[in-house]
Amino acid sequence: MRRTTGFTLIETLIFIIVVGIGIAGIAQLYMTNVTDSATPLIRERTSSIAKAYMDEIIAKRWDENTPIGGGCVDTDLTGSGDSCTTYCSALSTPQCNHSKCTLTPPGTCTATANVSAAFGTDTGETSRAVWDDLDDYNGHTASPPEDFDGNALTDSSGFTVSVTVSQPGSDWQGIPAADVRRIQVDVSNPLGETLTLVSYRVNM
Repeated sequence: MRRTTGFTLIETLIFIIVVGIGIAGIAQLYMTNVTDSATPLIRERTSSIAKAYMDEIIAKRWDENTPIGGGCVDTDLTGSGDSCTTYCSALSTPQCNHSKCTLTPPGTCTATANVSAAFGTDTGETSRAVWDDLDDYNGHTASPPEDFDGNALTDSSGFTVSVTVSQPGSDWQGIPAADVRRIQVDVSNPLGETLTLVSYRVNM
């Protein structure tokens, strides 16, 4: 008599359990890959937003009272004008230099303007569309980030941008602190990460 062979109930159950565990592992790996596939795109978007803001800011005037790119202005924030007077008193010809002073006539020091006393928007500059110098952006925060006209940037939900413009506490690279602006742009993304960009602008 020929004996019939096959799987017992226990073997069948073990097979089902093993296959089930394998499928669960594959499914988990698949879900992880799908989730992680968006990570590079989110990070690239974070970088793009930060660069867009930084490019916009550094294209502005150095100060409310200077021409685009910088120029003659008394950078003595105390308002006493001492830095200007001290520098110009040693000159004998009219010039506009690091001191942001002019001699008119030789021997007499006159600042062409005074640097803004505080960092922030100036009178009448109620929207980003009319901001014209670096420190107007100090303290700016937007979530989601916006374009120049105040419209939310495409695919920027879950992102937050914040800007800080400051004057270094000491001379920077041999340049007087009063002639330097430090611009910092922070962008946080849905991953919980924050990208920080820092640039320096010098009034030359």
